[in-house]
Amino acid sequence: MSLTPRQAGTPSEIMEENRRALRGKPVRVPCAGCTACCRAGLPINLSPEEAARLPNVRGPFGPMLRKRGRVCEMFDEARELCSIYATRPVACREFDCRLQWLLGTRVTDNGSGAEINPVLAAWRTHARTDLDRGIIAVAWIEGRRYLRQLGDIGLSAIFAAQIVLRTKPSTLERLGREYAAQAREVERVLNGEAALP
Repeated sequence: MSLTPRQAGTPSEIMEENRRALRGKPVRVPCAGCTACCRAGLPINLSPEEAARLPNVRGPFGPMLRKRGRVCEMFDEARELCSIYATRPVACREFDCRLQWLLGTRVTDNGSGAEINPVLAAWRTHARTDLDRGIIAVAWIEGRRYLRQLGDIGLSAIFAAQIVLRTKPSTLERLGREYAAQAREVERVLNGEAALP
């Protein structure tokens, strides 16, 4: 399955959206009707407050939304939308598949989350500044490193994103200048113009 390419925003815009999430604001992802995250079998952990208002939320490691196969039980397949969208869990409000894409991570098997790969492959970006190039360089290096160490895409994205979010913009800009050629090559990979190294 191939999707029409669409703009993800610049790397600095993506990271700013995720800084908003750290401040408790919902992430504004240009989903354009995409519901791949609802169908991808991704675990949706719940806070105690969320668990108290939702039915059947026991999971092996605490309260979680259940799945029908790989689809979230709160997803209304007939209407193609989330039945609790206005009050969806924080994990859903903060999910940004663009982080996985920016970090160069993909689900490589048919396991949980593989449905999201075509969505990741459709995102496009343009690094306009040294800050954008620094974000790409650090995100790519850290994302790939954590993926090798942990073998888990979700955790890799979380840890690498935390490193980028905690790195001073001036440091990211300096790294963007130092690794400009590598960042341009990674940008080509992200935009589907070159293969993963």
